[in-house]
Amino acid sequence: MDSTMKILIAMIVLTIVIAVIMFILKKVYFKKIITCLGTGEYEEFYELVNKRIVKALFARFNLEYFKLNAIVIEGNKRKINDQFDMLLDMKITKAQREEVTMKAFNYYVGMENRSRCKKLLDSISTFNNVRMLEEATITYDVFVQKKSNHIDELLERMESMPEPNRAIYEYLVSVQYANKGDEEKAKEYEELSKKHMDMPIQK
Repeated sequence: MDSTMKILIAMIVLTIVIAVIMFILKKVYFKKIITCLGTGEYEEFYELVNKRIVKALFARFNLEYFKLNAIVIEGNKRKINDQFDMLLDMKITKAQREEVTMKAFNYYVGMENRSRCKKLLDSISTFNNVRMLEEATITYDVFVQKKSNHIDELLERMESMPEPNRAIYEYLVSVQYANKGDEEKAKEYEELSKKHMDMPIQK
C-alpha cells in the first residue's frame, strides 16, 4: 500500500471518528439543555447554550428556539417579543418559519394581543397550508374577535368523529356559545369537552 492510500484511509477514519464524537457530544448537551429547561435551572441553561462547543454543535436557530422556550416559561413579555421577532427575522426554512409563526400566534392569542395576532395570521395565510390557516382563523375568530361564527361548522365536523376525539372542538363550541351569551349551551359543551378530554383518542 503506497503512502497516498495510507493518508487517504487515515483521513477517512479520522472523519468518521470526529463525526461519531460530534454525534455523542450533541446528544449529551441536548439532554443537559432539555433537563435544565424541564427543571427550571435557567442560569445553568443559559451558561450551556452560550458555550462555544454548544454553539458549534447546534444550528443557531435551534439554540435561539431553546432560548425562546426558556424565556416564555420565565414570562418576561419584552424578552418574549424580542425573541419571537428575532427568530422570525432569521433566514430559516419554511417548516421552521411555520413552526415559529404558529407558536407566536398561539402565544399572542393567549395574551389577547390583537395587533400581533392579526399580523401573524396574515403571515400564516401566505404559507399555502390550508389546514394551518383554517385552525388559525378559527382560533383568531373565537378567542381574539370573540365571534361565534364557527359553531355550525364545528358541530358538523364532530358528527363524523368518535366521541373521544371531539374534546377540542367541543371546547371551541363552548367558548363560542359563551361569546354569544348563551351560558347554558356553553356549560353543556364545556362539560362534554372535559368528559372526552379524559378519554384516549381513537385513530
